[in-house]
Amino acid sequence: MTRLKYLLAALLIMLIAAGAGGWYWLHSANPDVLRQIVLQQCVPNQEQHRTPKPCVDVNPKGGYVLFKDRNGPAAVSADAHLPYQWHRKPAAA
Repeated sequence: MTRLKYLLAALLIMLIAAGAGGWYWLHSANPDVLRQIVLQQCVPNQEQHRTPKPCVDVNPKGGYVLFKDRNGPAAVSADAHLPYQWHRKPAAA
């Protein structure tokens, strides 16, 4: 009988943990926010005003952007996974 209680308690704990993990996964923040900031703010500002704000640097030939970390201890984070061409709109025919 004691063994059954431990088994049910362990099963209940695993069920609660799985439910909490699923809830967190469904209600987490936008995982694509860095890409949106870079492609909607940094690259257009670099092209139009020659200042990459809020980024530190935009290098179209190198295909990377340097983004200053606002909240953390890191000074600058590099994101080399944003090809410059991805934001381009097709030319009107």
